[in-house]
Amino acid sequence: MFRVRIPDRGWGYIDATGAFVIEPQFDAATDFSDGFARVSSQIQFTGVDNQNYYQLWGYINTSGERITEDTFSEAQPFSDGLALVREGDPSGFGAFYGYIDESGSFVVHPMYTRATSFYDGRAFVDIYVMGDPNTYYALIDKEGKYLTGPVSSNLAQPYFRNGVCPVQTLDGTGDVYIDEDGNTVLPKSGAAYADANGFSGELAAVVDAETMLTGYIDTDGNWAIPPQYSSATNFIGGMALVGEAGSLDDILAERTKHWVIDTSGTPLLEFGGDITSRWNWRTPERIAVTEKASGRTGFWDFSGNIVIDYIYDAAQDFADDYSYAKVQYEGLWGLIDKDGNWLIPAQFLEIAAA
Repeated sequence: MFRVRIPDRGWGYIDATGAFVIEPQFDAATDFSDGFARVSSQIQFTGVDNQNYYQLWGYINTSGERITEDTFSEAQPFSDGLALVREGDPSGFGAFYGYIDESGSFVVHPMYTRATSFYDGRAFVDIYVMGDPNTYYALIDKEGKYLTGPVSSNLAQPYFRNGVCPVQTLDGTGDVYIDEDGNTVLPKSGAAYADANGFSGELAAVVDAETMLTGYIDTDGNWAIPPQYSSATNFIGGMALVGEAGSLDDILAERTKHWVIDTSGTPLLEFGGDITSRWNWRTPERIAVTEKASGRTGFWDFSGNIVIDYIYDAAQDFADDYSYAKVQYEGLWGLIDKDGNWLIPAQFLEIAAA
């Protein structure tokens, strides 16, 4: 299904032929996740003379049936069988996060001021230490029981890859990796990293605290690719996108080069100069590329050939199976196939995969 917005009717959901599966009826709607989508048709007014307001959210299933009414001031996608929701005025002090199950019932009642969604049975939530004015974060299980004490001074995502997860040190001076018990395991010696990403395969992108350049470490914390880039993504499918370590003026003016590299650091494809790219690792044969002079977007293959010309106002990446891409043409959105043929002609104010 795809999420679309129709003038004067609101958001609804269509199938791949363009036929409506769920009729337009919502003031706001989001993509489906684990079989549920967040929707809203209500506003909550607050403050003196109702001068302020916030959106109230609920959930529907793929048949359009509600599992909750619009009762939450924030609602996150279902993940690991639970959804993170917040009750109360988000601008006040009485709004707290909790977790509901697929029936819409609370399994962990609202009690946290900051929290993440669950992943592999864990979530990060805020925790307070007696006599310490700072806020820290700890891991809980799906019953709300603490798995660790304070392990981070910033809200991290609970993605443990190769058994470790990057978090900010308790004193806020950098990033380290902890194991599932909350013990610091990387770096094994020396200062914390200035920034650290989760592992993807055997490598993780980290920013060296001394040079402030990005490189890649292996699971033992050794430099597999030395810090030399101004920016770097994680590896997916054996490829990553990295940026040249140019001057600040060059970076701000988008004059620096970018490369797709393999796990040895060898460049495979170069971007820069007259074009910018939003390269997608999962669909390397259709890379969304924007021509700076015209502002129009088209698609390259992995050899750098233009396979779909620069004709779109904007474009989003192809689906993982190359079955469609969302593109904007003359102000409206539609879907194209791998060769640039229209699957659903541009006719919607907005369209999104659902």
